[in-house]
Amino acid sequence: MASITFDNVVKNYGTFQAIRNVSFEIPDGEFAVIVGPSGSGKTTMLRSIGGLESISSGRILIGDRDVTNVAPKHRDIAFVFQNYALYAHLTVRANIGFPLKARKTPKAEIAERVEDVARRAGLEKLLDRKPAELSGGQQQRVAIARALVRQPSVFLFDEPMSNLDAQLRLDLRHEVLELQQSLGVTSVWVTHDQEEAMAMGDRILVVNHGIVEQNASPENLYSDPVNSYVAGAIGSPRMNMIQGHSANQVLTADGQNYPLFPGCPDGNIVAGIRPEDIHPVESGREGSFQAKVQLVELLGARAIVSLAVGDRRLNAVFSRRELGDIKELDTISVSMAKDRLLFFKPDNGERIRLAG
Repeated sequence: MASITFDNVVKNYGTFQAIRNVSFEIPDGEFAVIVGPSGSGKTTMLRSIGGLESISSGRILIGDRDVTNVAPKHRDIAFVFQNYALYAHLTVRANIGFPLKARKTPKAEIAERVEDVARRAGLEKLLDRKPAELSGGQQQRVAIARALVRQPSVFLFDEPMSNLDAQLRLDLRHEVLELQQSLGVTSVWVTHDQEEAMAMGDRILVVNHGIVEQNASPENLYSDPVNSYVAGAIGSPRMNMIQGHSANQVLTADGQNYPLFPGCPDGNIVAGIRPEDIHPVESGREGSFQAKVQLVELLGARAIVSLAVGDRRLNAVFSRRELGDIKELDTISVSMAKDRLLFFKPDNGERIRLAG
């Protein structure tokens, strides 16, 4: 097992800088998720760890070993890609055991390790089938099992569930987490899906334009984002961002007034509030304001409610009890949980920390 360290890593493609002087550490045994939109640099970072991309400057360490100029096959890593890359003419058993056969591992040891990893991955009844006889989820489990059987120091997953439907993604991510936890192998998972990142990661690296905006636990990213980019990238629905001018505990934005609280910053600011921290209240309650219900999306025990406040649209999440008989086109009173408000600078998105 091993930690992963980026030490001032830069990756250039001509004049384009895909990784911009990035440093971070993923401790031994953790499941880390790199999340960001297309083109943010997340896959380049993953491929750099695996040696599939050479870096322009800096160092990459696996454990205490500098692997910056080490070939992929000598880094003791295993990749799982978006496409399953299974050998169609081989059985599941042979696909899983292929890396061991390539290493000239004794047949008896191959058989034992294949049986063990197949059991862990729930594939023991499928070992004699060909890939064409398997579902997409089963094929991806075979690809993961093939990586597991190598017993590497590091697992690297490049959006391995992008081709699966929602329920299969949910089932498979549970299986992957159980396998990783039982093995304790340091793992890096790349995704553009922040819900997947929040559900899976011991830590999450939020990537934007080749830099890591924040590297923290899911809980810290959600409750204590360093800037408006991270705040908007984590959480579903996205955080509401209200840009305006604050004075005398009131934020004025687009002609509307939003009550704030003593000690909030004055001047031009962006106030951030998560949808789940907006609540319906009785009319006239102190700190409330009026909103018109534009859309109600029922999601079982909760509802996403789209609110119009003047020309601005805010998303709220109400419990079914809070929703009550509220319906579209109603005008209701709502309030924002003041202890959950975050503030950012409008020019660069930097978080404004309040005194005390």
